[in-house]
Amino acid sequence: MSSHVDSRCNPARARTPARTLLRLFPLLVLVALVAAPGTVRAQLASYAYFTVTPDPRLCPGPICGGFHLQALNQSWTTCADGSQQTSCYVASADFGALEAPPIFAPGEVVVRGRIEADEYPGFGNLGRLVAESAWTGATAQDAQGIFFRIRELGIVCVTTPCFSIEARVLNQTAILALSGLDLAAVDATLAQLAAAQAAAERGDLLVAGLTTPDPGPAGEGLALIASQFWLPEPARPRCLSDAECSSGASCNASEVCLPPPECEPGDPCPRVCSGYCEPTACTSNAECDASEYCASDGLCRADGACRLEVDCSLAGNDYPHIECVGHGICEASGGSESACGWECTNPMCVDLLGYDFGPCDAVLGWGVIGGACVEVSGCTFDPFVLFVSRDECTAACPPADAVPALGLAGALGLGLGLSGLAVAWLRRSRKPGRERIVPPCE
Repeated sequence: MSSHVDSRCNPARARTPARTLLRLFPLLVLVALVAAPGTVRAQLASYAYFTVTPDPRLCPGPICGGFHLQALNQSWTTCADGSQQTSCYVASADFGALEAPPIFAPGEVVVRGRIEADEYPGFGNLGRLVAESAWTGATAQDAQGIFFRIRELGIVCVTTPCFSIEARVLNQTAILALSGLDLAAVDATLAQLAAAQAAAERGDLLVAGLTTPDPGPAGEGLALIASQFWLPEPARPRCLSDAECSSGASCNASEVCLPPPECEPGDPCPRVCSGYCEPTACTSNAECDASEYCASDGLCRADGACRLEVDCSLAGNDYPHIECVGHGICEASGGSESACGWECTNPMCVDLLGYDFGPCDAVLGWGVIGGACVEVSGCTFDPFVLFVSRDECTAACPPADAVPALGLAGALGLGLGLSGLAVAWLRRSRKPGRERIVPPCE
């Protein structure tokens, strides 16, 4: 992440109590900014960063079942009716700018978007969220501290501290120059840390935490100790006109009028509306181009691209993978979409998280969802195979709780040499008739 990133495998660093560091060196100036009363309306532009939490209440809609929004780094949030609340309820959300709606588990979801008025007869203005981009938390850990957007500047120094990281305070105008970023307190996987490095290089990594002095031979630096980080959700290609979209897709700039992608809340934005290319909906592979397949969310995606792990095991998703018995996996690629890979293991252990088995209540069997064996209900489990019991599932697919202890610098790809890992791609999946059809509920 920078020229000075602490490693998980550094024994001296491991013995340093991170919580003590956070208590001793809070960023007082930023805390004062966040807590300052009477400045919310001036600081929040039309677009802002919010945490988004689904409403768990079971009362009838639209007064239940929507979303609760809280503006980051702010004491109050401006709701659709103009009132100032600690959090706002909206009855609906528009996630059309994303490849698919975010999955609200296990990590917290952060959205950059706006709250619009939305009148419901008999209920009044309950509002709706229009999301422009979204990020999902790496883990279920609580986020503490100030929320930043991180950009790796690519600066190379011959000594430390090296101020090679830009940290923009969300929903504020303050920008910090950092000499270090420590993600060790976040219990993230190797793939998540690699994705965090790629996102930081694009300026698209969100981090919550507090700063601490970072001394070095050249003087005093400033490091950010993270309590949580968020990875970007795949977004649809932004556009100004149909000419910028691929065949079969259209640009909706005049309808949604999103701000330019690089315009942050609080910045003066040019008066130009952008939109996103709306992809082709599908019910079978036959409705997609030859280089695409019909994904689990009912949209045509490029071969080898994925939203969920199940996408990489669907018939018609034609991508190169090693020849062995196993199943597809969806891996962060550092781009706007994740990419399919392959794992040599029991093919029935594919993670079914997010797959829609239909609106029926019939018990279909047991499968892996979110890394654990759970009972699956719905209309049909085609094209997957399920276990008949929990015991059978857990015996075949034990939870992978333990991750090898790798140094953080290595996990982030700093010297790990990920590009040097040679994989023999031996076989491509087939598209027999391209006939995967989303099953109806009978």
